[in-house]
Amino acid sequence: MKNYLIVFLAIIGTTLIMNSCKSDLKTIEIKEVVGDWKLKEAFRDGKKTGTLESVYFNFKKDGTISTNFNASMKEIESTYTLSEGTIEVKSTPPLKINVERTLENELMLKTGLANAKFKLILEPAEVEE
Repeated sequence: MKNYLIVFLAIIGTTLIMNSCKSDLKTIEIKEVVGDWKLKEAFRDGKKTGTLESVYFNFKKDGTISTNFNASMKEIESTYTLSEGTIEVKSTPPLKINVERTLENELMLKTGLANAKFKLILEPAEVEE
């Protein structure tokens, strides 16, 4: 019985924390996505992971994307659209990504890949000149 109470309290606490954070998030527009982004922090199925540290996204104004976030971790180039907070990458297989801005200089992406759920926190990449 004690274990059920602990689980119940954990669920309530998590729900309260998640609801309090939602007010800080907003749906973004395409102009806020355009640019070079590198991984700051990654979570796989709710657990922090370091295996994706080289992940990057390059969203271009012309609707094309370069990224290595896929099952093979090799760069792909494709097209994308952004509608109602969802980026759809027209790759094989297609990839749908829920995107939100968390802070002025961060993007949070949530998606599924290879039967796992991912949350990626991205920051602007330093552009080499």
